Order: sequence, then C-alpha cells, then structure tokens
Amino acid sequence: TVLYILSLNFLSKNLSFKVLLFPDIYNRKIDLPGRSLGRRKMADISGTEDSFAHVLEDKVVKLANNIKSLQQIVKDAEQRARLSEKKVRDVLGNLDQAEREKNEAVMSLSSLRTKFELEKETFLGKIQTYVDQIEWVREDSKKSMETVMREHSSNIASMEVKIEGLKSELEISQKECAEAKVLLDTFKKKTDIVQEELEKESEARKNAEEVAASMISKLEDEMSRKLTELHLAKEKELRESEQSFKELENVYHDQSKTLMKKEDLIGKYEEERESLSKIAKLGLTVAGEQTKESVNKISERGRSLARRTASRGRSFVSRSRSRSVKKSKSKSKNRGREVEDEKPTVENNVIEIRTAIDKSPSAEMEELKAIEEDLKQIEAKESALMKYKKELAARLERRSEHVESESLAIPEASVE
Repeated sequence: TVLYILSLNFLSKNLSFKVLLFPDIYNRKIDLPGRSLGRRKMADISGTEDSFAHVLEDKVVKLANNIKSLQQIVKDAEQRARLSEKKVRDVLGNLDQAEREKNEAVMSLSSLRTKFELEKETFLGKIQTYVDQIEWVREDSKKSMETVMREHSSNIASMEVKIEGLKSELEISQKECAEAKVLLDTFKKKTDIVQEELEKESEARKNAEEVAASMISKLEDEMSRKLTELHLAKEKELRESEQSFKELENVYHDQSKTLMKKEDLIGKYEEERESLSKIAKLGLTVAGEQTKESVNKISERGRSLARRTASRGRSFVSRSRSRSVKKSKSKSKNRGREVEDEKPTVENNVIEIRTAIDKSPSAEMEELKAIEEDLKQIEAKESALMKYKKELAARLERRSEHVESESLAIPEASVE
C-alpha cells in the first residue's frame, strides 16, 4: 500500500510537471511540431503508470493469497498439532518474503524518487513557466490519491486485523505445541521408569528361576543318590540271599551225600547182619542230628532269603518227605522179609526193630513239621520285609512328590 501511494504521488508529480511544461499541448490550444513527441511521452508515462499499478495489484493479490493460505493453515492447525511448527515456519517464511518484497518496493521507490529528483532538477532548470500547471495537476492528483488512499486504507485495516487474528491463532497453536512437547517428555520419563522396573523384575525372576533350578538339581541329585544307594543295598541283600541260598544248596548236597554214605554204611551193616536195633538206633540218631543241624542252619541263614528260597525250601521239604517215606517203606519191607526168614532166636530183636521203624517216620514227620514251621516263619519274615520294601518305596515316592511340589512352590514364592 505504501508503494502504491508513493507511485501515485510520483505519477501525479510527473503529470503536474508536464502540464506546467506543456499547458497548450494539454489544453490543445497550440499545435507544436513536437506535439506528437509529447503525446508519445505521455503515452509512455501512462503505460508506466498502468504497469506499475498492475505490479502493485499483483503484489496485493499475492499478499491476499498468502493471507488466505495462512487462514487455511490456521484452520488445519488444530487437527495437525504435530506439524504446526513446520507450518509456522512456512508462514514466517512467507512473511519474510513479503517483507523482502516490501523492501524491494521501497528500494525501487527510492530509486524512482532519486530519478524523479534528478529529472525535476533538470526540468526546473530548463522550464519554469509550466510550474503552475503542474501544481494544479498535482493538487488534482492529490485529491484523487486521497480518495484512492481512503478506499485502500479500509482494505488495509481489515487485512491488518486479519493478520493480527492469524498471529494470535499462531501463538495459541505454538502454546499447544509446547504443552504437547511437555506431555511427551513426561510420557517418555514414565516409559523409561516402567522399562527400568520391568528390567529389574525380569532380573529378579531370572535369579529366582536360577535358584529354583539349582535347588531342583540338588534335590534330584540327592534323590538319585539315595535311590542308587537303596538300589545297591537291595542288590547287595539279593546277592547275599543268593549266596546264602547257594550255601544252603551246597549244604543240602553235602547232607544228601552224607545221607547216601550213611545209607550205604547201613546197607553194609545190614549185609553184615549186625544187630538190627543198633543199626536202627544209629540211623535214627544220625538222621536226627543231621535234621537238627539243617534246621539250625536254616533258622540262622533263612532271615536273609527271598521268596524264591521259600519256594525252593518247600520243594526241598516235599522231596525229602517223599524220599523219607519211600525209604521207610522200602526198609520196612526188606526188614519184614528178613525177620520172616530169621530164626525164632532173634524174634525179640525184630520186634524192637519194628517198633523203632514204626516210631522213626513219626519222628521224621515231627522234624519235618518243625522245618515247615521254620520255613513258614521265614516266609512271614520275607512277607514283612516285602511289605517294608513297599512302604519304603511309597514313602520315597511321596517324598519325591513332596520335593517336586516344594521345588515348584519355591519359584512361585520367589516370583511373588
């Protein structure tokens, strides 16, 4: 607007100066040969005035467009708070560009003013007669300029009001951006604190898991060690029982061999026809001693036998019973035959032998019953031992379950 006013003032001065120089030409009273030249100059001046006015109008239009763009940016600033700084920079750049254009216009006006002063000095030095006409034209141009200035001043005032409103809205948007930045900083601080707490909790959880894993491994090692010890102890007991069973088998074979030898001796004694009573007593005493020794050995060593020793003992008893019965029957038959063939002088000896033979199976049966009772006691002890083993295995399982539950409860407690 200032440039526009200065340009109009400059044009009014030029017009008044030329009217003063060539009053007759403007009033069409004198037809000079240089009138065409003056007309060309006036046309040039009017052309320059129009071009300058167009330039000023273009600049005003540009400023209006910039203001409209600023209004649009301010309207969109509420929705795009994060991009408000960039838009503010764009608006400031536009304002700087407008100020640059203004400065350029001022510079151009100053250059025009200097040119005008130079031309004025030259024309005043040459022509003094047309000054009054130029003054009249100047006054007329001043009036027209005042009217134009009044029209444009109202527009300029409204534009200034709009610019102030836009500036206030920009300040508000800048304040909102600053508040948003403060909120972002607070949120970042809170997120950092939460991340630190999460890292601490994760470290504590890892430590608890490591402690629980170490405890579980220790408990597993202890359980495996105890199980191996128990397994070794049971294997040792089984080996001892097998060894004792082998010893019993060896004893049984030895006793069977000795019995066979004794039977052979008895047969020899019978063949030699010695006194039958002595032979019977000798056989009974030998059998009783052997059975007593076997029972004592079985009672001493039968505590560490397993179930298979009981079954083998039963088979041994059944076999020995069948053998003893068979032998007693065969002996009784043979002796009966020998007694029938002998003379009546030895009838008393035969009666004694028969009584001994009749008594011997009952004594053997009693001894066998005693052996069976001992074996039953051994079986009862073995069954009690098996029950104890089962109870021990159940206790171990319960203890392992309890240890596992404790190992599972330890990390949960540590996490809590």
